[in-house]
Amino acid sequence: MKYMLLVRVDPEARPAPEEADPAAWLAEGARTGAWLEGHRLREPADATTVRVREGKVLIADGPFAEFKEHIAGFDIVEAAGLDAAADYASRHPMARFGVIEVREVWEDFDEPEEATATDLTSSTGRPYLMMMVSVPDAPAVPPGSDVPPTAWNEEMERRGVTRGSHRLRPADEATAAGARVRGGRPLLTHGPYAEITEQVGGYDLVVAADLDEAIEIAAKHPSAWRGAVEIRPLWQPEPEPEPEPEPRP
Repeated sequence: MKYMLLVRVDPEARPAPEEADPAAWLAEGARTGAWLEGHRLREPADATTVRVREGKVLIADGPFAEFKEHIAGFDIVEAAGLDAAADYASRHPMARFGVIEVREVWEDFDEPEEATATDLTSSTGRPYLMMMVSVPDAPAVPPGSDVPPTAWNEEMERRGVTRGSHRLRPADEATAAGARVRGGRPLLTHGPYAEITEQVGGYDLVVAADLDEAIEIAAKHPSAWRGAVEIRPLWQPEPEPEPEPEPRP
């Protein structure tokens, strides 16, 4: 079974670099086959939330909801069950400085493909995580905009911008657990991280030329009509500056 780990960190925490280093945790996951993929995200200040209401695209700077512990990254892991996934999550170094929310992936009935890390390399764009936020009492979706397979999936595959997606089991099914570590001991709390109406229902990884194209992509997704889509750029190291040319003699 696959699980998505949402790494939520407390902005007031100031871990030393060696305390936050996930190298040992990733090495364990590679050795056991538990870790499949993961990405660090840009700060919440770099987030953009897209909603579509009555045909109008509404754009807001920032995440879909303000929490003390914000999502700083995510991992996709494989485990025998929720308890095993939460146990592995509890050893994540950031569990000591926040919470790791564990959400079960809603597996399709088709035979899953062999898991491989997502290729986000692109010479013409940058990678974005799009978190699909569901709202139970959202307005009705226009007819034909949410018929599987969706026109959105077909268009994004045709444009070559999608890099993989997962739908998550509903939070109200209690298939999520927050893994915290305090005083050296893991604390597991079953249920969603926060009791709110808006919950992450899935995600898509896309590569877009810029934020404007990412907003255009998000606005076409059915989730923008019945809930919201939060766009978060993936963190990428700054390119090394090119050396200045040697002066001619």
